Amino acid sequence: MRLFPNQIKALEEVLDLVLQGAVLDNELKKKVDFHKKWGAKDRRNFYQAAYDIVRYYELLEFQGKQDDKGVIGTYVSNMTEHALDYETLKQNVDLEEHIRLSLPKSLWDIYQKEDPNSSDNLKAMQQPGNIYLRINTSLISVNKFAQKLIEQEIPHEVISEVKIDQRTFKLNCIRLINRTQTHRQFFQENQSYFEIQDIGSQLIGEFIDFSKSDTIIEACAGNGGKTTHIIDKTRQVNPLHLACDSERKKLEHLRLRIDKWKDHKVVTDMAKEKVLEKYQGIANILCMDVPCTGSGTLKRQPDIKYRINQNILDEKIALQRELFHLFDKSLKPGGQLLYSTCSLFTSENESQVDYFKQHGYELEDQLLLEPGKYEGDGFFMARMRKKV
Repeated sequence: MRLFPNQIKALEEVLDLVLQGAVLDNELKKKVDFHKKWGAKDRRNFYQAAYDIVRYYELLEFQGKQDDKGVIGTYVSNMTEHALDYETLKQNVDLEEHIRLSLPKSLWDIYQKEDPNSSDNLKAMQQPGNIYLRINTSLISVNKFAQKLIEQEIPHEVISEVKIDQRTFKLNCIRLINRTQTHRQFFQENQSYFEIQDIGSQLIGEFIDFSKSDTIIEACAGNGGKTTHIIDKTRQVNPLHLACDSERKKLEHLRLRIDKWKDHKVVTDMAKEKVLEKYQGIANILCMDVPCTGSGTLKRQPDIKYRINQNILDEKIALQRELFHLFDKSLKPGGQLLYSTCSLFTSENESQVDYFKQHGYELEDQLLLEPGKYEGDGFFMARMRKKV
């Protein structure tokens, strides 16, 4: 891989912004859009370098000081001279642990306080995440989609079940073996048949039985990833499905995303108190996949480590409770609450379950998915029942 001087300059500018809390993907897109003469290989190398540097920034910063080359200089020189041995550096006990884990010290302190297995989970999250597809089985079977991949010579693995903590979850999942741009047209033409969704996120949809529910409400539907999963699982019974969010643009994107199902009963509405008054006491299942710090997603979002701090954590905790109280009245007595986050932090997970228990709920089951123990991102899920 080779980087040209204008790419190195662009990387410096992107990194400065990311370290201040900017979103890496957004800043990379701006640079690629500006440098219209970059070819496909140039853009691919630029993205790869940016993700590598952000993922290992603290290690590169340490080595850069030793070599007097700086972060990007160290990365570039190791592309042309010798490969930087990240694994050896990670084992260097003379280094502070937060450097070995490529984490800002302030965030490492939060992980230590909030995640009992922080070291193992952070080590696992230093590796890039796999690409998982969830197949929409009401539109095509997993086997038929896998056959399409075989015909296109796209390496993949079918995952029909996952075992976590002596539990077995059935899935309609395919893992792509390689990250590839070669088959972009194929995936574009077949996009109605699958959703790109981390395996842990897929497990959340398997943590509750949607089959007997006649009314489902999503509190934080976002762009519709969980919505499409629920539709696929309830296609035979076709319950009333209300998808809510505080951002209208996300709901508009959701509508486009679910148009592949022609006879669904998905209604979208804003997550506002006055709007929700008309939906009081109607839901059998309330799904709360809430906004959180994203502390379990460093595999896919290494830049998020510069957007998590104690103030942000406190804000997320308060927001999660605010959403709980906003949607609580929409759930029938005896109905089920499915609460989930993509966080590893106790304050956003088990502590919130304790809070809900103090407000009229009893816990049926909960599960923490840890990157140090399985292949996916960090997720937490809890199934609770509203007391009659």
